[in-house]
Amino acid sequence: MDTKRTHPLLIAASIAVILACGVGIAAMLGVLPKGQASNADQTAAMQTTAEQAAADKKAAEKESVKKAAVEHHKTVASESSKQQVASVCHDCGKIVDVKAVKVEGDGSGLGAVAGGVAGGAIGNQMGAGNGRTAMTLLGAVGGAVLGNKIEKNYKASTIYEVEVAFDDGTHNQYKFQERPYWQVGDRVKVVNGKITAM
Repeated sequence: MDTKRTHPLLIAASIAVILACGVGIAAMLGVLPKGQASNADQTAAMQTTAEQAAADKKAAEKESVKKAAVEHHKTVASESSKQQVASVCHDCGKIVDVKAVKVEGDGSGLGAVAGGVAGGAIGNQMGAGNGRTAMTLLGAVGGAVLGNKIEKNYKASTIYEVEVAFDDGTHNQYKFQERPYWQVGDRVKVVNGKITAM
């Protein structure tokens, strides 16, 4: 018995038709991605790109203007600070402290001599023999030191120190033999080493 076999070309053609139908159905259902954008999509994409380029250009111009404004502001501030530094009065300032300071006087030696004699006389009144001699020496030395100190205190004086804080940030002290009439907070100017009113 003869069996008829299907020709291989016929099978291949059938498979091709089935595949073509499947692809067509998938395309109609939207399952397959579109290979090319439509003209409308291409136009929209080009328009978006042009708008983005314009926006980027505008942003760059804005940034450039902003940088120029900042640089100008820095220049103006720098010039202003230079003028302020130049206009600072280095001799002008404010009184920040006024205090009385006791200054010990100079000893002439008379106080030490007088104290030594008096101390030796008092020490001689104490003890006996070698003890009296030691007490006389101690009295003389102690009396001399004490007499010198008493003389210096007697000749002590009071001076007044006035501290000025200058506008340039420096400080200096000025000494007066008598109580000055300057008070803390007074604005002053120093001319030739002397404090004067502003």
